[in-house]
Amino acid sequence: MLRLPGVDDVNQTASPSTVSAPSVTPTTPSTHTVKAGDTLFGLAVKYGVTRTALAAANGITETGALKTGQVLSIQGQTTA
Repeated sequence: MLRLPGVDDVNQTASPSTVSAPSVTPTTPSTHTVKAGDTLFGLAVKYGVTRTALAAANGITETGALKTGQVLSIQGQTTA
């Protein structure tokens, strides 16, 4: 016979539990100031956005170089 923890009576049924989905919160900063060594790909990964979206939001090409001190707009959300 199979015994389940917390079930003493074989005729006992488990009550359904409520599971809630993670909430989406805007935790991504709205801007990032480029530092030496930053890359578009690295920043996209850091902020959870695509390189294409990051480039488009800032009017730059995906292959263009970033300039130290350049302020980039970061648009996106992460799940909590």
